[in-house]
Amino acid sequence: MRRVKEKKENKSLNYINIALTCILVALFSWLLLLLISYRFVSLKIASLIVIILIGVIAALYGFKLRKTLIGVQLLLVLLCGFGISKVKVTIDAFSEMNQTAINEETMYVLALKDSDSTTLKDLAGQSISAPVTFDKANIDQLSEDLANNQITLEETQSYGESYQALKDKKVPAMILNASYASLIESVDPDYLDHTKIIFEKVLTKEQEQPKVSKKEIKDKIEKRVLNIYLSGIDTYGALDKVSRSDSNVLVTVNKDTGRILLTNTPRDSFVKVPGPGNDQYDKLTHAGIYGVETSMATLENLYDIDIDYYARVNFTTLMNLMKVLGSIEVYNSQSFVSLHGNVDFPEGNVTLTADTVLPFVRERYGLSSGDYDRGRNHEKVITAIIKKMLTPAILLNYDQYLDVISKSVQTNLTLEEMAALVNEQIESGQEYTFDSQDLTGHGSMSTECYSMRGQNLYITNIDDNELNKTKARIYGVMEGK
Repeated sequence: MRRVKEKKENKSLNYINIALTCILVALFSWLLLLLISYRFVSLKIASLIVIILIGVIAALYGFKLRKTLIGVQLLLVLLCGFGISKVKVTIDAFSEMNQTAINEETMYVLALKDSDSTTLKDLAGQSISAPVTFDKANIDQLSEDLANNQITLEETQSYGESYQALKDKKVPAMILNASYASLIESVDPDYLDHTKIIFEKVLTKEQEQPKVSKKEIKDKIEKRVLNIYLSGIDTYGALDKVSRSDSNVLVTVNKDTGRILLTNTPRDSFVKVPGPGNDQYDKLTHAGIYGVETSMATLENLYDIDIDYYARVNFTTLMNLMKVLGSIEVYNSQSFVSLHGNVDFPEGNVTLTADTVLPFVRERYGLSSGDYDRGRNHEKVITAIIKKMLTPAILLNYDQYLDVISKSVQTNLTLEEMAALVNEQIESGQEYTFDSQDLTGHGSMSTECYSMRGQNLYITNIDDNELNKTKARIYGVMEGK
């Protein structure tokens, strides 16, 4: 009787084990397919995992450890289920970020502070100033609101010229695209004290990211040299607002030689801006108003290179990343007390955290070379972050960074590409050396900036010899010299 009972029990356990094995094979195959498809693991590592798993299951079946096998398989089923859910959350978050870039642009109608006008109705039958030709697509979005109130437009060349007309009381009001507000502020820091908003309209634009084929992704992943554009904007919160690019760093990576070169291009560089900038000369920072792709294209033209990827970040990105990293150490070449946060940074090695990194990278007025020194500090922080993120301990937990990146970075880097780059680094263990350089020029004042025509603005004129030297170093890294 006892033996019969044992046989029945063993038979039941066998059925349970077979059922669990089928479930495990299905879930594990699904998980493995996701991991390989999105390049979270290489085929080499995936094969090793499969061999180990088959070996463990076969051993337990061979020794007829039925109850142990049930426990092990239940645990593996739960782990596979957890793994699938975590991978899918990451894929969905990253895919959503890359599919559509939502940009918000806010259009205002401004009047002088002491004006009697408080709504559009108060401007009925009058003309207000606006650079219609310059920003036609956005200003046209207000046509119905203006027509309903019998308001006409008086053409100007730029928002700066419109503001000047308003200040001189030549017009009762003006249209202002909020993306250009910082440009007005650079001319008149107190413009908000002189004006008031009498109408506001938020324009939401969805920009579909171009579809990238699997072959294109594969070709990029296999490239041994990469150029990456890092665009930093001086804002907090979401990256859905169009803004100037205040930090412009080109990262050139040669995987074979293990060299990384960071090239800082001053924000005030007087360069040709393609696309919406109509190939007219303007400050590099103003290119960001047309979108990160325009800034990237501007640098491609300037340095005669192709840029593979871009990443657009802001203050919130940096703070979130530092919260995960903990801290970084950089060398501070000159002591200063930051304007933002009143933090004392002594000369020498300093440790930066989520609380102190922003005051460090934002400072320029307290530095001897102003914007050039700020750019160099940006390079130091970027180098320190990259070095820390290349360490094995960080790479093995890179899902934390994917979470930060998916929520607070705008990039054209796909999930497959990012995962493949991480896995390549884990397998190769390549150690990188870092260099940096600044494109230099001489400062002057100009009224010829395309986006602020007629306004006397500070620009950095790029010297051809310095530009050629900068390009030569970039090409040297790319060519493995």
